[in-house]
Amino acid sequence: WQTYYRGAVAYRVSEEPWFHVPGITELKLRYARGTAGDRTDLQASFGALSAPSPDPVPRDALGSRDLHPPRATEQEVGIDVVAFDRVSLQLSYVDQTTEDLVALALGGSSDAIVRNAGTMSGQTWEATLGARLIDRPGLRWSSTLVADRSRSRIDELDVPCYFTRNVVYCEGNSISDIWGGRFARSPEDLPAIHAGSLDAFQINDDGYLVPVGAGNSWRDGLRKDLWGTTITIDGINYAWGVPIEVTDSTGRPVFGKIGSSRPDVSLGWLNNLSWHGFDVHTVVHAQLGGQVYNYTRQLLYHPRRHGDLDQSGKPDERKKPVEYYEALYNDGDVSEPFLEDGTFVKLRELSVRYNLSEALLSRIGLGGLGADRAAIGIIGRNLLTLTDYSGFDPEVGGILQRYDLFSYPNTRTITGMVEITF
Repeated sequence: WQTYYRGAVAYRVSEEPWFHVPGITELKLRYARGTAGDRTDLQASFGALSAPSPDPVPRDALGSRDLHPPRATEQEVGIDVVAFDRVSLQLSYVDQTTEDLVALALGGSSDAIVRNAGTMSGQTWEATLGARLIDRPGLRWSSTLVADRSRSRIDELDVPCYFTRNVVYCEGNSISDIWGGRFARSPEDLPAIHAGSLDAFQINDDGYLVPVGAGNSWRDGLRKDLWGTTITIDGINYAWGVPIEVTDSTGRPVFGKIGSSRPDVSLGWLNNLSWHGFDVHTVVHAQLGGQVYNYTRQLLYHPRRHGDLDQSGKPDERKKPVEYYEALYNDGDVSEPFLEDGTFVKLRELSVRYNLSEALLSRIGLGGLGADRAAIGIIGRNLLTLTDYSGFDPEVGGILQRYDLFSYPNTRTITGMVEITF
């Protein structure tokens, strides 16, 4: 059993007798607060046993009898303004805190337990600007622009930090952060032992710092038959011309935050146009910033099926062997080469509707059947996407994590409609 509540209050300042601001026809201050939750995994409340043989019967996990739903509390404050009965502005700030997050506390093979173990918070700013741009007989046009920006973080975590593929769950982190390895892109990424041998490395056309040896260039691969050879620099062996994974002082690959799926801002632009029986509605959606991890592209490197490996049409000095891309594949581990810009602009919806006049209804016989109104139209969704993302669709995964693992793209649909009202 869990009890939740919600409530809101608003103060219409413009209704006060002392309020006299020229042009401002509505001014409202508002506040709302509410709670919500989620169902917990019932199975996690019970211990788990496995029985590969009658004796002994090992325990797989402890049961968590005290497990209860996470509780989210959200507060919103805002201001609404209407000017000249034509232009409206809404500004909102939302603060949300989720307590008793469910996490897996790891122990030995028999005492892993799911329990309430953390707190996460998030903040959102949102602005909505609307206007009736044209409002006269036979022609009306209204437009609305929406912008929002959200951030979140884990404030408390009562279990040791843990990692799931590309997210590190730890206090201070955001679950929108993307974690993984990196490849050297500047001399600062090289081990300290190479401080006196920087002339043996060069940045190639892909932006990676690669070992080439003093006096050589990354362009010399085919001309001097250097691809496939090993070069020794300061006692360390490298595959010639192949990108170098960044390591720490012990030689272990560096694992850290490499990006974030959080956009800098999300935008929406809605338009409604009416003209002599025609109604046109458009929705444009845009995301500026934020990154997508293109795991689909990474996995296709291994069987040599991705277009990046096609060297046809390249000048000889820019051609790379399979070993080059195998290094970037990095055994399938999450790494920076497959992190891409998730910025996009989409024509989310376009609909055109024509409302038949009474004269036309009578002419085609619908008026005699008792029809009051009739309309025909067409609706298209996801018609156009503008983006530099190399996959099918940058809008993959969830809102918090843009992770492309052979994800099916958003479908484009075109629907016709006929509406008759009696």
